[in-house]
Amino acid sequence: MDNFKSFFIESVNKFNTEWQDARTDAKKIKDVEEKISFVKKFLNKNPTKANLGRVLNWARMTKL
Repeated sequence: MDNFKSFFIESVNKFNTEWQDARTDAKKIKDVEEKISFVKKFLNKNPTKANLGRVLNWARMTKL
């Protein structure tokens, strides 16, 4: 599992304006299911390895 995490997270630059906008908007959503759905939509619209790493890190850090 550690190799999996490092594969996606180590090389990801968090300073992506589209992700920062999505992350900030997700903070405003109080319902957990809606918040997850919102972030999944971002990932579906922007399906890159870097964005997957960003979303996984976001989920880990927000303890979802």
